[in-house]
Amino acid sequence: MPQARPGLPSAPSCRETRLRPRSPGDVLVQGRLGGVAEGSGRSWSPTGALIYPLHVDSGSLAAAGLLAALNRASEILADLRHPFVRSERFSYFFPPAGARTGATFILPDGREVRFEVSIAVSGGAFHVAGAITAEGESLLDLPRKSLTGVSDALAVLDDYAGEVAAPAGRLIDRLLDGVV
Repeated sequence: MPQARPGLPSAPSCRETRLRPRSPGDVLVQGRLGGVAEGSGRSWSPTGALIYPLHVDSGSLAAAGLLAALNRASEILADLRHPFVRSERFSYFFPPAGARTGATFILPDGREVRFEVSIAVSGGAFHVAGAITAEGESLLDLPRKSLTGVSDALAVLDDYAGEVAAPAGRLIDRLLDGVV
């Protein structure tokens, strides 16, 4: 085991591991806490090893917020279950800049019931929608909202996911009663 450098603990995460050089004369050191990497003559800072930069621009933060909101909506709708009906979850992107997520229930008579929310960007605004449909017939159609702020749009997306999920059990039971 390599010797620990003065002032550094001898934990396995701080031992040196030589990696493949990027260019002749470079020897990279994994686990260094800073200073000059051996053989390279260049300074190496701990931030150089991070996946994410220290400062993130507002566009990247908005994109991360959008992904998190889509994940939350997907989880809410994917958690919809019924003991007598098979379900499948879905999430997909649609052009030019939109995403839809939800769950489809297949009734014993073959009809499909879709619970879905979507968000899209066009014309400088975010457009959020939510719906429950059975074979093309609208059972719940939340009003499409157009918002200019990303945080407002994400809040509406979260609300719509909850509103679409709330009547699922009652609705499926009512549709099953019509099958029998």
